[in-house]
Amino acid sequence: MADLGPISLSVAGDKYLQSARILAVIWSGVTTAGDTVVLSDPYGGGVLWRGRTNDTQTYLGGNFGGEGIAAPNGFTVTQISAGILDVYIREA
Repeated sequence: MADLGPISLSVAGDKYLQSARILAVIWSGVTTAGDTVVLSDPYGGGVLWRGRTNDTQTYLGGNFGGEGIAAPNGFTVTQISAGILDVYIREA
């Protein structure tokens, strides 16, 4: 049986290369105000989601509804200052 949890990304370059729809993201473990994270298309580089903290104890996320964000090429973290980005997907 497949793992049903999120895809966890923690360093720039981490990627998931299967077609998917991103339903939600949760970024936790941030330690400094102004930290940033960018989730992008792994080939075209288009930004799928970006976050920036305004505090030191941040738990940021987004829920993109039932349709989610299309990620036909998968996704990659192109920048992450700290923490872990958990990506919840619906397979395409």
